[in-house]
Amino acid sequence: MNEFLPVLAYWVHDLDPVILHIWGPISLRWYGLAYVAGFIVAYFLWTRAVRRGFTPLSQEHVEELMLWGIVGVFVGGRLGYMLLYDFATLVEEPLLIVRVYQGGMSFHGGAIGGILAVIIVAWRRKQSVFTVGDLGVMGVAWGLMFGRLANFINGELWGKISTVPWAVVFPSAPFDKTAPVVTVELAGTAFMANPRHPSQLYEAALEGLLLGLVLLYLFWKTDLRNRIPGFISGVFIMGYAAARIVCELFREPDEGISFIWGFSRGTFYSFVLMDIGVTVMVLAMILAKKRSAKP
Repeated sequence: MNEFLPVLAYWVHDLDPVILHIWGPISLRWYGLAYVAGFIVAYFLWTRAVRRGFTPLSQEHVEELMLWGIVGVFVGGRLGYMLLYDFATLVEEPLLIVRVYQGGMSFHGGAIGGILAVIIVAWRRKQSVFTVGDLGVMGVAWGLMFGRLANFINGELWGKISTVPWAVVFPSAPFDKTAPVVTVELAGTAFMANPRHPSQLYEAALEGLLLGLVLLYLFWKTDLRNRIPGFISGVFIMGYAAARIVCELFREPDEGISFIWGFSRGTFYSFVLMDIGVTVMVLAMILAKKRSAKP
């Protein structure tokens, strides 16, 4: 039996994902601006680290890392989404992979693209992969924060149905008539909807803000980047995975996408990512111990 709730108890999402219509289908969107903001913050932090002498990398290395990072994030994010979340559609319609404007980006795929970017820069510039990685991850969490805020503005990737006081009504979310509902009037049309967790904001806070502050502290206020190169990279990978697993408890699984061993795909891939993060941290400590043991 469904429960009718007072509509005024919940905010009805009505944010416009478009900032400015330019011409025809061309427009400036919050989601695109989020990527730009993320790269700007990353570039600022990397440049500041170079100027403060906190990394052996030069400004030229930073610019190359930015170039390969942009390519890796976009190509990896899109390819990862199609392969990990929508492979059947990709097989039926391969050209869908270039239709980025229709949405569909995967962090896990973008992470792989970012790792490849780090490896490429380290190989080309004859630098340690761990050193380049520690600098690189310092800026990634802020891009995640902006991206999740843009997801909220877009009214996508909503959370599970809930009656917590801060729940939000997403008009485009699927309706469950057996769950708590409110009657909403929007654009002159009345309809019933379910209040939901604003899981995008949870992810922005945990995967972005909190993790970003932890990484800044480790990089700027400790000597880990010099004593144990690669440890900060492992913290980021493990930290993101842990935050994503927590947030998946409140996030509605993508419609039509199957589970793996009873876990949502985001949760399952994050368990794999957590294992990778722990492995990187352990490997970094082993290599650091071997270096300190050398006469």
